[in-house]
Amino acid sequence: MTFTPGNVAELVEKYGDMIKEQCTHYKLDWRIILAMIRQESYFNPTAVSRAGAYGFMQIMPGTGRGLQNELNLEDTKTPVNNLTAGMYYYATLVASFEFTGDDKYKFALAAYNAGLGRVVDAMTIANYFGKNYNKWDEVKEFYPYLASNKDSIHKLVWPKIGRPPGGSLNNWQEPYKYVEYITFYYENYKQYYPNNLAEPKQKKTQKKKKNK
Repeated sequence: MTFTPGNVAELVEKYGDMIKEQCTHYKLDWRIILAMIRQESYFNPTAVSRAGAYGFMQIMPGTGRGLQNELNLEDTKTPVNNLTAGMYYYATLVASFEFTGDDKYKFALAAYNAGLGRVVDAMTIANYFGKNYNKWDEVKEFYPYLASNKDSIHKLVWPKIGRPPGGSLNNWQEPYKYVEYITFYYENYKQYYPNNLAEPKQKKTQKKKKNK
């Protein structure tokens, strides 16, 4: 994968301060939001997908209406409101996966792309096969099992309903690659911009005194 920064400098000049301010409030590294914007809309505030997702953060209409009401926004289409709603939504997803430790950011990215239910279903399949459902690198390998042609697996994992509760996902490659792409851009934007969050302090280990 080849990295090019895109129009990130223009975005940062216009909206960088508000992105950093809100990300600091949510305890998010603002550079992961830059990576999301690049992947979602390539820094185009008026981008609209075939599915109807819109804006910098490519918010779906139904999700946008819910976020608009929850955040008391006039809309979720103007650039600032779209960023506000998108960052808040991602932050809530991160909080949903707090129990996974640092992997919560990757699980939240997968949920942002294809829905929270699909992530939970993939975790459930991973757990069924004895893998650690708290580790993204293990769970992601079970995304192919969400496809509708894996119904024999579905019947084993969910014997009562015989299918994933979140619905089958034939385009399972999309969330799988989405997390990889954003992680790649995020690592590169780290070289361009400093962190908005205080770096965690390393604990000093005291040497034990030897008994004479």
